[in-house]
Amino acid sequence: RRLEGSIRPFGEYRDDLRGRSAEAGAESSVLYQRGPQRSVSLRYALTQRWILDTGPAGPLGECEDLAECLRNLDALRLDRLTSSLGLTARWGRAMDAERGVRGWSVLGSAEVAGPPGLSSVQYGKVVGEGSLGIPINNWLVLSGRAGIGRVYPYGASVPAPDGSDRLEVYLKLRDAILTAGGAYDVRGWGSELLGPKVPDLEVAQDAESSLRGGRRYLPVGGLARWTASAQMELPLPFAGRPHGSHLFLDAGRVWTPDDRFRLSEAPLIPGEMQDDVRFGAGFGVLIATPVGPLQVDLGYKLNPSVLDVRDPKKVADALAAGEDVEGVPETPLRRWHLHFSIGRIR
Repeated sequence: RRLEGSIRPFGEYRDDLRGRSAEAGAESSVLYQRGPQRSVSLRYALTQRWILDTGPAGPLGECEDLAECLRNLDALRLDRLTSSLGLTARWGRAMDAERGVRGWSVLGSAEVAGPPGLSSVQYGKVVGEGSLGIPINNWLVLSGRAGIGRVYPYGASVPAPDGSDRLEVYLKLRDAILTAGGAYDVRGWGSELLGPKVPDLEVAQDAESSLRGGRRYLPVGGLARWTASAQMELPLPFAGRPHGSHLFLDAGRVWTPDDRFRLSEAPLIPGEMQDDVRFGAGFGVLIATPVGPLQVDLGYKLNPSVLDVRDPKKVADALAAGEDVEGVPETPLRRWHLHFSIGRIR
């Protein structure tokens, strides 16, 4: 009863912040389960991804001509075959605030992609997260969460010594790259947008050097990540349980400590490609509904980066004109971010 296995062939079409692509493959897994929050799974997957279109997400460093850099990006061969083996374990205990029972959970995963011939990308990846909930009394709960992650490229996923293929190698790793931000971790930022990012740019079809775009930012991500959160949960005024409200303080960092992927020249966006620790704070409410809890969080960026408080279209215009990005006026409203989610995620 505690052991089950599955084989799942699948196909996928994706059009999101990472670009447009199609993927097909098969995944097999074995799951051992001791309870609702206690399980161990072993997974093997063999997949082929075909890249139809990709955003810049990286070339804004060693570029004398930004338009030329974007055209070169379109010429890169980013299709990839991935063979990966992963192990995931989750162990914990549900919190019972009415009885004063603490809740905790630990989640860890390890993945390796390879070998040569079966996989065009090669890396090891480890991710871990722990959380703790402590009922103080029947109306106050303190909770915390911390997580870390690291990607270790090797073999075919290591750039040449002269760095000439650094961008191509990094973009092939995008399915493994780590990001942060969103309703599930650092809530002052949009999904995946804490840390290195670039405006969505493309070369206009009617001109070889005319740039357009900038409707949004694209996450660059990194090979390392950590996030942490502290939260105080209270009853919702005039409503009571099971509704609730909460105050939170989140923090996180996404960066690439591997010198083999560092730019050899200064990036066009100072300080953005090797991001610092970012903090966000805010408040939220949780309302019980017939389809599950509805959670609304409003986060505020305490120490935003250069791009966090600037409109992507204006940043794109400044880059196209060769102007300093820091000269673009800030938009104070961009310090705030509103999240909606169905189902309790804290």
